[in-house]
Amino acid sequence: LKFRSHVRPNLIPKQVLLQAMGRLCIGLLGLASSASALRYEGRNATLAGLGLYRKEVDVDSESSCVPPAAYRQQLTNSMDLQYFTNMKVGGQTITGILDTGSFELVVFSSHCTTCGMAGIFDNEKSQTFSKGNLVKVHSYGSGSCKSQEGTDEVVLGCYTTPGQSLWLAMECKMQLLELAGFQSIVGVGPPGQPEFTARETIRQLDEIEAKVKGENGVVPKDLEEARASAEQELSDALKSKSLLESFGMTTFSQCIGRSPGSPAWMIWNDVTREDQHGVAKIPVVGNITWGIALQGLSLEFVPSAEVTGISELTELMVGCEKGCGAIVDTGTSLLSVPTPTYHAIADLLQQHMLASDCSDLSNFPTFVISVAGHKLRMPPSSYIGTVSGTPSAQAAKYLHLRSVPSEAPACQLLLMDLGMEETQFGPMVILGMPLFREYYTTFDLGSGRGHRSIFVSPADDSCQPALGAKVSYSRSREGFKPRHVDLSKVRAPEWVGRRSGITV
Repeated sequence: LKFRSHVRPNLIPKQVLLQAMGRLCIGLLGLASSASALRYEGRNATLAGLGLYRKEVDVDSESSCVPPAAYRQQLTNSMDLQYFTNMKVGGQTITGILDTGSFELVVFSSHCTTCGMAGIFDNEKSQTFSKGNLVKVHSYGSGSCKSQEGTDEVVLGCYTTPGQSLWLAMECKMQLLELAGFQSIVGVGPPGQPEFTARETIRQLDEIEAKVKGENGVVPKDLEEARASAEQELSDALKSKSLLESFGMTTFSQCIGRSPGSPAWMIWNDVTREDQHGVAKIPVVGNITWGIALQGLSLEFVPSAEVTGISELTELMVGCEKGCGAIVDTGTSLLSVPTPTYHAIADLLQQHMLASDCSDLSNFPTFVISVAGHKLRMPPSSYIGTVSGTPSAQAAKYLHLRSVPSEAPACQLLLMDLGMEETQFGPMVILGMPLFREYYTTFDLGSGRGHRSIFVSPADDSCQPALGAKVSYSRSREGFKPRHVDLSKVRAPEWVGRRSGITV
């Protein structure tokens, strides 16, 4: 797959590189992302025993566990669309979104006049904050922020790291921040992205230079400045550490409670439970992402009085027959699919479903994700529900209010339309929060790039792995209740904003 600066390789639109080259040639600088670099030398062999993930500790009590013991942290629920961790930066308590779809720690400054209620952290009151030299733009599906490089002490439960690399957001264009309940975005994507991105940017610049250099051998000034910027960011990346590296974490898990209003859980330094019955291992194929390769998406219909044209259990394909590249993303509120899949799902529901009360989704089909020889079954509530509110301008581009056959209240398709973006594994898919309501999901860094894995097992009602249960979802009563979504709180994938042309 062709690489695009600032975006995760292996899951990148093919046309973007050409656009980036054009932008470079007219003088847009700062292609590379800056943050931490990490070379894993091996897995942490001192992880606690199999039962340690069950230990629950107080979020604010640093003495509740001793690293590297597993630490089960409760996350605060905000309208079932955002989940926040408590943490301390420079001695100040703030909240943050734990995001496997991004890579860096971004903290919203109290001096930022466009950060809304998210701008809480005051670096001037921190005795441990140190300002860096770089300034960059971070882009998310919900908008973008101009940020200042820095370091500060970070405490998350019993984990503490002095001088942690972070970015202080000083100016944002993000409607979501106006009434935000979070004050930071905590990237827990695989470490090493900034170094990888900077090196790839330098390689691209070398190729561009060879093409645009004149007969007199003169290199355009814009390219010289772009290369200097990329080299500076590479130098910075080699000196920095990601939060995962600083905390010495090689595995972590997330599970979200199914019932509306219930909390989510992050389990730091968890165990993988590899080879246990009911645990599916999925290889990570992304170079610097939690990216996996899908073999199919489908709807599984069960015959009933409300289903027409279906006389037996029937699974109908809606996409990814030739493969898809999917990001497993804790920071995205909804499932996100390619345009053909979006329309295929809507059309099949119109074709086979009779109007019924949206308070009961038991007659609607199960959404099936085929991956690594397994079938992950998602209940109707993972993609159908009721809505209110107005989405941000950025999120609105990918949210279509398309009703499905139902009586009042009207059911809506709760999916994001990602368009026609291609990855080297096929069209792009984002597996967001609905996945973590059904499956206890463990992210394992392994020994480094090429040896990472994701482990999934059905989650029980207390957000523990239901070991011994089949990986395939069994239709439960909770999955038949429609989820209500306030569209103004929907957090879109980081990819979305970048595809819209935001320079990062």
